[in-house]
Amino acid sequence: MKRNILFITLLMLGTFVRINAQNTLATALDIGIKSASFNYVDTRNTWNYTNDYTGKSTNDVFHKFRITKPMEIILSHCGSEVIDTYVYLLNSSGGLIASNDDCDNLVCEKRYQSYLKAVLQPGIYYIVSEGFHDNGNITLSLMGSTSPENFPYTDIGIQNAGFSYTNTQNTANSQNYYVGRGQKDAIYKLTLTRAMDITISHCGSAVEDTYLSLLDASGTQIASNDDYSGMCGISNNHRSYIQTRLSAGIYYILSEGYGEDGSITTAVQGTFAQVQTAASSGHNYIRTRTYTSDTGNSYLDVVQYYDGLGRPMEQVQVGITPALRDLVAYREYDGFGRESKSWLPAFMPGSGGAFVDLNAFKTRTSAIYNSTTYVSPADDKPYSCPVYENSPLNRIVEQYGPGKNWHNNSKPVKTAYMTNSSSFVVP
Repeated sequence: MKRNILFITLLMLGTFVRINAQNTLATALDIGIKSASFNYVDTRNTWNYTNDYTGKSTNDVFHKFRITKPMEIILSHCGSEVIDTYVYLLNSSGGLIASNDDCDNLVCEKRYQSYLKAVLQPGIYYIVSEGFHDNGNITLSLMGSTSPENFPYTDIGIQNAGFSYTNTQNTANSQNYYVGRGQKDAIYKLTLTRAMDITISHCGSAVEDTYLSLLDASGTQIASNDDYSGMCGISNNHRSYIQTRLSAGIYYILSEGYGEDGSITTAVQGTFAQVQTAASSGHNYIRTRTYTSDTGNSYLDVVQYYDGLGRPMEQVQVGITPALRDLVAYREYDGFGRESKSWLPAFMPGSGGAFVDLNAFKTRTSAIYNSTTYVSPADDKPYSCPVYENSPLNRIVEQYGPGKNWHNNSKPVKTAYMTNSSSFVVP
């Protein structure tokens, strides 16, 4: 009987034994290698781990991740069951980079849960998560972003006309946010409302050998330059220079030394991107050019085409849209030579002021106006239309505006022509 009692007692004790996992730098949970923006969420119960980090007396969970390019990293414990948490960010050797106790309701609903933001260079990093007093479920949220929008930048502003901008920064006071030459960067943000020819240079910089990178809004490099081959002067050909045409959008300019940090002057100049006008020679036309700068580098061209009777038939505004496309408007005439339809303008895929025949124009207007891609709701009557009285005077008695609501509902502007009678009194 004693043997049976002893056996049952040992069996009952065995059911309460907890085997905790040891979690250290060597056995950290691997988030993986990240080369682009990412999001990661993981929930772990710290009761299943041991206290292996000299932070608080509670158990720890180690995570490991590697980034191949500079990133802004945001990590938090928002949404954890453990109300009060603590987080540590470590370098590849386990050295402390940053830590946080409370977010103070700035991000998390529970003010005692942790939140941390940092800009990190390529490398291996570790995250240690633990409760401040208690063990339990802790949710780690990790977000990495490569967008330059998240890095400190100097805003050149929103540019909708020709402009010039110059700024000098000492990159020794910055960080290496972008994998260019491995030096510290000066970052500039440029917003264009229309296409422009852009010139960027490091002429006059104290650093003699520079590097220049041009990125789009997502951080993708679209142009770069090391040596400009003497564009700033023959004394030094190692300072950078970029000249390119950019469409409307947001861009980032990154200035850095090729092999050293120091004062770099970044000069940016923008002029309206000009489309070479090539009017169709087989038609009668008048080209009108309006200059928009005192240098003559920026201008607007309008080509007015006429039919064989000298009537205005088609007007082309050359490269007027933000994408440098032509904006074309068309007039039709009836058998008596009277204007029958005046079409709303449509942008054409080509550019340069070339003549667009009526069938191609109608196909394009249908694709634009009779489609919800550009207009909602779709409209199959993007033109105004006059109705003439039945007389040689050709007077307009009804005028329909552009849009199907005028035409389908028979709601024109009406004009009546009458004569006075002997009984009519002029007020």
